[in-house]
Amino acid sequence: MNAIVTTIQGNATADATIFKFDGGGCRTSVTVAVNDRYYDVQAEEWKERKPEYVRVQVRRESLANNVVLSVKRGQPLLCTGRLVTQTWEDRDGNTRTELLMHADHVAIDLTYGTAQFAKSAPSWVDENTGEVRTTSPGPENETADETAVDEAVEEGDSRALGATDFEGSLDESDFGEHAEVEEPSYA
Repeated sequence: MNAIVTTIQGNATADATIFKFDGGGCRTSVTVAVNDRYYDVQAEEWKERKPEYVRVQVRRESLANNVVLSVKRGQPLLCTGRLVTQTWEDRDGNTRTELLMHADHVAIDLTYGTAQFAKSAPSWVDENTGEVRTTSPGPENETADETAVDEAVEEGDSRALGATDFEGSLDESDFGEHAEVEEPSYA
């Protein structure tokens, strides 16, 4: 059986939430409203279709932690994963169905805005509160010594700071040929 792998584009209806399992591991969930427009020829205007709501679940722990720390209500998202329908009975005995995506990738949609990427520190779920923490639970896993980073900056040691092999420095003139791009002519 082949899975339906697809990409959805929409807005988060609420902040992402995380659920911790008793046996370890976690799952993050966020609902995405997928809106669509169409052109009504008779009315000669664009109209909105009824939004579809897709619950996006992430089970891979590192991605789940990053999603709960990053995704806030109203943010435009791009999600890729396996699309399924989930059916259950509610408290009144009615059969309910929802679209569910088991996401492999979740990203902020940059079509109408910007974002700043930051590599995440190793994180874990606090067993007592269920919060995602990036600080260690004990003194044995303390963060890096800030004085070593300061010394590397003063000495210009880019390798100590995680930089790639690069000789010399750049200024604005180095980007001149890449800064201006001619728009193609479609005429």
